[in-house]
Amino acid sequence: MTERPRVAAAAARASIAIRERSGREVPLWLRDTAADRPTTVMLRFQQADGRR
Repeated sequence: MTERPRVAAAAARASIAIRERSGREVPLWLRDTAADRPTTVMLRFQQADGRR
């Protein structure tokens, strides 16, 4: 994993922790980002770029 996805995953994990502590819903795309899985948004960009 390169630096950018690693930083994004760390930020997503922190955001999830904050949301869970405050009782807020955690969107699936945020959990996907934290787990370094492609999100629906990223898949759409890849399809538009012809990379999928």
